Amino acid sequence: MTEPSPDLPLAAPVLRPAPERLRAPSWADPDARPEPGQRCAVCWGRWFWCEATEPRRGWRCSCCHPPPGTLAVEEIGTSAAPSAMTAEAGAAMAEAQITTRSP
Repeated sequence: MTEPSPDLPLAAPVLRPAPERLRAPSWADPDARPEPGQRCAVCWGRWFWCEATEPRRGWRCSCCHPPPGTLAVEEIGTSAAPSAMTAEAGAAMAEAQITTRSP
């Protein structure tokens, strides 16, 4: 086995999300919206989507279950942990990361 070259940088460690911040890649309750700091338990993705109109069938990870292009969807990004910000900043960020797309 060869020794690693001292000229090559070492890879950065992978930090796993805390278990309490993980969500299933899909869930059936459309009222259980993803919260800031939550990630997909499968791919660690930070974007989730749900149908924008009734019937709303629940939330899905945008990476594991991409939204169909023929459906209007609501997407929520969950990039910041709530402990890292004030309540006002968290609410403002949550509003900024909610989008609605139409086909």
